[in-house]
Amino acid sequence: MLKEQGALQYRTDVTEEPNAAGATTIWNCSPKAMAATNSSERAVEIVQRDRKASTSYLQRRLEIG
Repeated sequence: MLKEQGALQYRTDVTEEPNAAGATTIWNCSPKAMAATNSSERAVEIVQRDRKASTSYLQRRLEIG
């Protein structure tokens, strides 16, 4: 089955350095992207503090979903 899918295609933008040409910084992203970044940062803080990383736990703590 995998051979039928053809050659692998890799995304090179994933490994680019931050702020490389064309990279988006937090200062020029959309409000929706900014909110997602803030939620992600808060999620990391919660996991580090509470030592719990389940999806339902984070949704309750972040009051989403």
